[in-house]
Amino acid sequence: MKISFQAIVTYESGRKTGELPKDLHQLGKALARGSDFKTIAGAAMNCPGLKKAIEDYICSEVNDECKKLCSKKDASLLRSATKDRIFNFSWETVGKELADKAPFFLRLLLASANPKSLSQSRITERYPGVCAAAAVLLKNRDKGMSLVPYVISTILKVGRTSKKVIISAAPSVFCLSPFNLSSS
Repeated sequence: MKISFQAIVTYESGRKTGELPKDLHQLGKALARGSDFKTIAGAAMNCPGLKKAIEDYICSEVNDECKKLCSKKDASLLRSATKDRIFNFSWETVGKELADKAPFFLRLLLASANPKSLSQSRITERYPGVCAAAAVLLKNRDKGMSLVPYVISTILKVGRTSKKVIISAAPSVFCLSPFNLSSS
C-alpha cells in the first residue's frame, strides 16, 4: 500500500497542490494534525535535508548578530578597552548588550551552559561564564573586541599573578600579554 501526502494551499487566485517527499511525511502529519510548534519543530528536525537547512539558517543568523556586535559603526562596549570602561565594567552590562544586539547568539550560549534553565530570572547567575565565552569567541572574530580580556588581565595583574602565567594564558584570548598591560 502506497501512502502519499499532499500539501494544498489556497490562494485568492486559485489552489496549488503538491506531493510531499517521503522524508517530509512526518512533518506533513504534524502540520495536518495542527500540532503545537514544539512538535512541528521536532518533526522538521527529523527530516535530514530540512534539518541541515535549519542549521545553516541558524548559523547565518548567529553570524549576522556577531557581525552587528563587531561593527565599528554601532560600537560594542566590548570593543572599547578604555580606563573608564575597565573601571565601570560589569558582567550584567555585557549580558544586557548581548541580549539587545545578539539575542540568538546569547540564547545558544546559555543553552550550552545549562540547557535546563533558560528562564529569564536565572540568566543573570550565569552571565560571567557565558559573557566570557562570548567575549573569547568575538575576540577570535575581531581583535578589537578586547574589553573582557583587558579586564581579566587587569585582575590578574592587580592580583600579582606572575608574568609567566599571564603569558601562558594570553594565547587563549582570556587575557592579554603583560606587554599590552604595561600602559594601562
